[in-house]
Amino acid sequence: MPLGSMALRVGNGRNVSFWNDVWVGDYRLRDKFPRLYDMELNKECFIADRWVEDQWVWSWNRSIRSGSRIEHQLMEMLAILMNVNISDTDDKWKWEFELDGIFSDRLPTRMNLAAKDIDIPSVLCPICNNDIESSDHSFFKCDTAVHLWRMVSRWCDLNLPGFDNTSSMLSWLESIGVQRRRILEVILYTTVWCIWRFRNGLVFKDSTMKKSFIFESIVINSYHWFSSRCKKHNISWTLWLQNPMLHFFV
Repeated sequence: MPLGSMALRVGNGRNVSFWNDVWVGDYRLRDKFPRLYDMELNKECFIADRWVEDQWVWSWNRSIRSGSRIEHQLMEMLAILMNVNISDTDDKWKWEFELDGIFSDRLPTRMNLAAKDIDIPSVLCPICNNDIESSDHSFFKCDTAVHLWRMVSRWCDLNLPGFDNTSSMLSWLESIGVQRRRILEVILYTTVWCIWRFRNGLVFKDSTMKKSFIFESIVINSYHWFSSRCKKHNISWTLWLQNPMLHFFV
């Protein structure tokens, strides 16, 4: 799943890889400081493994010599990390087009484009051609979206409510227990992302985008996203295919 459409908000750092995730700046620390990464004993460590009792702690495979280039890299990295705020909240992923971490209605839907007096051939939804294309319609009210949410509901063996908009979806997520929410956030966000990706494929004449593949894309991309971002939750591909929520009962 191309994660360029996502941004990471670090909380307690328990599910964010210190070296391998993009969580400070727009780069991975392993790429910014390759010499330090080579010296790291645990290259899969999380932020929480390196932030202990309000200070950064390290585990190098050899000592760092005073005045060396590696020491200069460490000082540079520490200067960057001074701006990081580690808290007690959960780590969260958000859409990059959000205004304040919550889904905003700034997507270039046809309704929004028309409101800005941009000349477009139609304001109708390019997926169903039955209603004006707004974010709420595209993600929750379009026939294709409704069908996909039903498929997701059956896959997870959940009675998902009929979301009217992103606010109702996020409110429902907040009512779910923290452990289950981590998986459901990934699945629901991926569903929205896949619908938008399919929509763009239609608008920009991408012949590789097939309606019959959207649900398959949701399952595959959500698994890769969850597996790479929540490494402490080891879930098999077989179990994910069957029902990702069964992870809490095995």
